[in-house]
Amino acid sequence: MNRNTIILLVLLVVLGIAALLVLQRPGEKSLSESGGELFLGIDSANVTFIRITSDDATISMNKRGNEWVIEGSPEYKADPVAVGTLLNEAAKLSVRSIISSRAEKHHLFAVDTAGTRIAFGLSSGEPVTCIIGKSAPGFTEVYARREGSNDVVLVHAAISYSAKRSLTEWRDRTIVRVPRDQIREIDFAYGDTTFTVAWKDSLWTVDGEPAQEWAVNSLVSTLSDLKADEFLDTPPASLRKAAATITFAGISLHFFLPRGSDKYLVHSSASPQWYQLESWRSGQVLKKKKDLLPPR
Repeated sequence: MNRNTIILLVLLVVLGIAALLVLQRPGEKSLSESGGELFLGIDSANVTFIRITSDDATISMNKRGNEWVIEGSPEYKADPVAVGTLLNEAAKLSVRSIISSRAEKHHLFAVDTAGTRIAFGLSSGEPVTCIIGKSAPGFTEVYARREGSNDVVLVHAAISYSAKRSLTEWRDRTIVRVPRDQIREIDFAYGDTTFTVAWKDSLWTVDGEPAQEWAVNSLVSTLSDLKADEFLDTPPASLRKAAATITFAGISLHFFLPRGSDKYLVHSSASPQWYQLESWRSGQVLKKKKDLLPPR
């Protein structure tokens, strides 16, 4: 083995030791490896409320029947997908390793008052609360601690991303949601111009003419679960006549286009809430008759 090879080997050993010291800074060395036991041990189906506190702000959500509602004045419907994601992450969250059991080191991992506190209320028993701290090296894990325990553990970082949403991100952006098979007739009105898309004899038609199937299917798919881009919590003081109205499944959607804007304001007959749609999204539903007929 020549001299250069020996020098290279020594350098590799030194670099390896240095890397180990950097990755295992004081207070962040694992005490033990976990067997993968569940961190919270909750059944998402039994959760009745969620309280998330971060940066001195609290978002509270309660389950009412099959819906989740964000507490406040006024109350808002919570996004069922966002809530479901958080509950799913919480239910399957497992301990990857125990990092520290010393209370004086909680601040090193931000699992004290600096962390995100999440409380899950259960249909039976006491609430289960945890504090999600800072990201671990690699950013695929975060430090966490159950309230009442000094153990700081490593868990998957997905719980942190799910919980750290703003109030607006927790709100349900759904303007209308109906099963696709309940949409069998769609009435369009652009001022005095009207036409009807209808399902007749196993075919979609536009004012009785055979429609372009893929175009109508795309329209129905979008209308069955139409999302807003923004909320408009203060109704507009004055608006011109609706630029368009779409009626289907017993619901009427009224579209208004403020002067000088390419963003539509939308109001549903099923809710007092107002919404805003970007032009590209409104273009998915504001179809003209020619858009839904085969090319001629």
